[in-house]
Amino acid sequence: MVARSLHINSSDTPPSKRVSASNCIFSSTRLITLVLTFVFVSTAASPVTAIADGAPQTDALKVRPDKCISLSQGLICYQRVRFEWSQRDVGDYCLIEESAADPIVCWAQLRSGSHITEFASQENKNYYLINQADKRRVGSVTLQVAWVYRSKKRSRGRWRLF
Repeated sequence: MVARSLHINSSDTPPSKRVSASNCIFSSTRLITLVLTFVFVSTAASPVTAIADGAPQTDALKVRPDKCISLSQGLICYQRVRFEWSQRDVGDYCLIEESAADPIVCWAQLRSGSHITEFASQENKNYYLINQADKRRVGSVTLQVAWVYRSKKRSRGRWRLF
């Protein structure tokens, strides 16, 4: 094993090999910046939920998958989706599609629940979780429809040569 010694600002050491506080990877300023960055990122990534009374929870209703992808624009997209919800209080809740008159499903005296259903649509659909006691929305989610290829329909008004 070869022992090497570290010369700091020695006159016999070439300038390219000298180590100074300004070139050090962990200078005090850089170390403090690194630690503060780590603390900021770790606290920003931790889920902190503050809910005001009467305000809907943003994560009260979720749908998986949240996108339905059809092959071409204009085709109906078919997908099996799972709705999941959770609330702080036990109660009676219903899952409702925005354009439908009747609820998809209702739950009695629960704090959380899930429902699997078949989705079939050409366009995005909005869904709401309703508290049956006071008929207010306590959660919402949008199921998006996307496509791989755009519609290639041409207008019939073009002139044909042959």
